[in-house]
Amino acid sequence: MLNKTNPAKAVICLLLCVLFSGVLSAQKQVTGKITESDAQPISGASVQVKGTTVGTTTDTDGSFSISVPAGRNILVVSFVGFKNKEIAIGSQSNIPITMESDVSGLTEVIVTGYSGQQRKNIVGAVATVKGEQLAAVQTGNVEQQFQGRVPGLTVITSGQPGTTSQVRIRGFGSFTGNDPLYIVDGIPTTNIDFLNGNDIESTTILKDASSASIYGARASAGVILVTTKKGKSGGLKVTYDVTYGLTNPGQGIDLLTPQQQADLTWVALKAANQPLTHPQYGTGATPVLPDYLKVGSENGLSGLSPTDPRLDPAKFNTNFDKGPIYQ
Repeated sequence: MLNKTNPAKAVICLLLCVLFSGVLSAQKQVTGKITESDAQPISGASVQVKGTTVGTTTDTDGSFSISVPAGRNILVVSFVGFKNKEIAIGSQSNIPITMESDVSGLTEVIVTGYSGQQRKNIVGAVATVKGEQLAAVQTGNVEQQFQGRVPGLTVITSGQPGTTSQVRIRGFGSFTGNDPLYIVDGIPTTNIDFLNGNDIESTTILKDASSASIYGARASAGVILVTTKKGKSGGLKVTYDVTYGLTNPGQGIDLLTPQQQADLTWVALKAANQPLTHPQYGTGATPVLPDYLKVGSENGLSGLSPTDPRLDPAKFNTNFDKGPIYQ
């Protein structure tokens, strides 16, 4: 009913009410849920009406609700690590949205010391090796798997089973020690002989002097960061790896047998009128093949019993760093 005392004011109020109700009826409420390709909800994704400042974000279960102004029909959905997506609303009031991963938008992150940095932001000399690259080299020594994988890293090994390798990142620049510092899952160690190459997830090598600012004087010869594999959710998986090889000498040189080599040595000594004695084949009318070519500092030992103290396995050593060589 119009106000008789002020009819103009009443008419204005009535018009405003009609206009406001028209605006409310022009807006459309749209709800939905945003998930990944595996149906996992995406929390914190941005949902915006294209061409406006109207927007909202998804809650913990990926749900959203937004009021779409009249004349607008497209929603723009975005989230870090996923491709932006435009959705036409049409007559829909509830819209399920599945996002696609944007692999090209992700940057490689390298763990250095106590922080993670993007590769493009690192000024120091850093190299990374994935576990799959190391596992491609079949060897009983994990240090040998680094050979040829990182520029400037040198691995020196004798090839004998059970021996350690010398790993050099900056060459031989110190009289005290040239071994790099190893960090295995955040724990410093002097070597990684105890690791299985198949258990390594990734390796990062810090090659220049800037690594000393993180780890101190221990990093003077470089740092090798090793991250081992962790358990993953899902069902039990069992894998079996085997490697075999075959060597065929073909039609090569017909070599002498050990006994033929010994007999030929005796023939040479007789032809030269030399005494029939040799550090490996003994002394006498005929050469005798020794049981051991070398035992400690002695050569050509024959007839040694297993209980002989010179054959004690505890004396075996081929590493100069652990004492005198004993073979």
